[in-house]
Amino acid sequence: MWEGSFVASPPVYDPGPTLLLRRFEDAKDLVAAVAHARAARAAQIVAPAGDPALLVAAGFSVASDWWTGAPPLEESAATATEDDLDRLVAWGAQRRAAYERVLPVFWHPAADAEAKHRPYLRHLIESDHATVVVCDEGFLVAERLRTGEVQIDDFVVDRTELWDTAGRALLRSVGGRPLTVICARHDEPKRALLASEGFTIRNSWHVLTL
Repeated sequence: MWEGSFVASPPVYDPGPTLLLRRFEDAKDLVAAVAHARAARAAQIVAPAGDPALLVAAGFSVASDWWTGAPPLEESAATATEDDLDRLVAWGAQRRAAYERVLPVFWHPAADAEAKHRPYLRHLIESDHATVVVCDEGFLVAERLRTGEVQIDDFVVDRTELWDTAGRALLRSVGGRPLTVICARHDEPKRALLASEGFTIRNSWHVLTL
């Protein structure tokens, strides 16, 4: 048996109906799940867990990896304020546009993505459960989840060649504790930074576009 359900995507994305495949046992389960998704006219299936070999054999590819590590603390980036919102929103839009070219369905931006991203970032800047840091070349959001895990998803630099410098400074500005960083599989310079800081992959999200 497989287990899954249709879920909403983050508000800044609009990939269409998405089946989140939470569990499956074997290749037959994958075939059944794909058939169910097609019958429901789903746009994609996302699998956050399961045997990677079975997923790849069924046509899935890796969208993102969850990396865990604990970089040293070096407070070299500034805490973001509301005055930084314009450039944070612009950097977010820049990343969505770049990612959409790699997986046009999974990372398809919502029509009003920037309008939705702005109040979310403002909320995080003002909250006591998130740390938002910024420098001249990028920004990072470290959000403490209810589980206690500190997760980083919004982590952007202006140009790929800046990951080793600005990216490292941003990451270490929230370091000194265990972190989980979500990183797209295709984002090689960012992956190289994480590996150089001692991060390892905990799990991967596979996606099948229908």
